[in-house]
Order: sequence, then structure tokens, then C-alpha cells
Amino acid sequence: MGFSNDRVKNRKKRRRRRRRSRINYKPIILVVAVIAIITAVILLLKSCGGHDVGKMDLHAGTGAIYIKDNGKVVYGVAEDFGATKLNAEDVAEELESQIETEVDQFNRVEASEEEAMKLDTFDVTENVAKAVFDFSTEQDFVSYMTLYNRANDFVKQEDDQKIYEFYMNNVTEYDGNREMVVVSQETKDKVSLDATKGTLLIVTGKNTIQVDGEITYVSENCKVSEDGIVETTDEGQSFIIFDL
Repeated sequence: MGFSNDRVKNRKKRRRRRRRSRINYKPIILVVAVIAIITAVILLLKSCGGHDVGKMDLHAGTGAIYIKDNGKVVYGVAEDFGATKLNAEDVAEELESQIETEVDQFNRVEASEEEAMKLDTFDVTENVAKAVFDFSTEQDFVSYMTLYNRANDFVKQEDDQKIYEFYMNNVTEYDGNREMVVVSQETKDKVSLDATKGTLLIVTGKNTIQVDGEITYVSENCKVSEDGIVETTDEGQSFIIFDL
């Protein structure tokens, strides 16, 4: 007995379905999974930013200070040690050894608590050495900057007022020029230090500063980005007032 046209058509449909069912989807699933992983890694890198300190990048001759709302401070510095006949790896090892010795000495002599200062990262690339330190308290950061980093070696006295290379304390405690003009970040008005409240940070040279709180006033030689990052110049002292 022969097959009807309908039965032939149905058999052909079943064959096509079986052929489709034998397609190997594993390579397709693998490709999709790899794309998803790559996308996740890219998003992670973007979120981390790949920066040296907080949201900031270090460049030769600059420093970076990140003051966190939990009282911890991250400090980074980058220096160009210039052309040298010595092997770059030897220079890097020598610098890292000196830094580790300094950190150990600070923790033994000046630290407010055990391991208050840590060397987080150290890297030498194309004759530029970058070191990033973690401080468990603001007090320890100030101690390191004033005692070990010799930030106050060049404090001067002018007209019975102190000129600081570095300072970090409540603005009411500042014993320098209290008539120094700073600019409100809210109103853009210019006022004297006496009219402000908060923590005063004074730095010299090129630095970038980030705080977890709010930058309220800066001196006129500072620039503040949309992200709230303060950039200072090498033109004398830079004044930053903030609240955490």
C-alpha cells in the first residue's frame, strides 16, 4: 500500500526536526559564556578605575592624598630618579628596601598603634618610582609627614606668622596667616580662614587630594574637578578645608 502525500510531508517534517535536534549548541554556549566573562572583567576594571590612589593617578614629581571617612589615609608619591648606569631592577630593590626600613622604623618609634603605616604598593617603571602607603589614622599620617617626610624642614616665620610646608588640623588651631583668602565651593565667595570651619590641609608642590567627605573651601591656586578631586600647583602653599 503506498503512502499518501500527507504522510510523506509529515515524515519530511519529522526528519527536519530530528536534524535540528542534533545541532551541537555547546560551542555557541561557550562563546556566549566567554563574552559574558570578558564583559564582566571590563566592567570591573572600569569600576576599579585602575588608579594609583583612590580616583587619582600618580605622575613623576607629584603626590596624592586620599582621606577616608573612617579616619584612614592613603598617601602616594612618585619620583623620577633619572637616568642611571645602574640596573633598573637594582635601583628598584634598593629603593624598596629603604622604604621598608623607614616604614619599620616609623612603626617602632612613632606609630600610635601596631602597624599604623604600611607600604601598600611599590613600582618602578621607566625610571619613575611610585610608592603608596596606608595609614590607620590621620594622626599617624600627620606624624609621618612632619617627622619622617621632613615636610616641615622649611617652616618659616614671617611677621610673627608661621609658613608651613605641610599642615593638617582643625582650622581653629592654625597659627599661621588667618587672613588667608579661600574660595567657597558652594557660593564661590572669597572669605578669610577665620570665617571657615572644618579640617585645614596645607600642602606645597603638585598634589591631588581626595576626601570621602566634602571639600568646602580651597585657596585660589587650587582646581577642583567635577569628581571633587583637588589639584594643587607648585606655587607656594595650597589650602584645602574639608568636612568628613
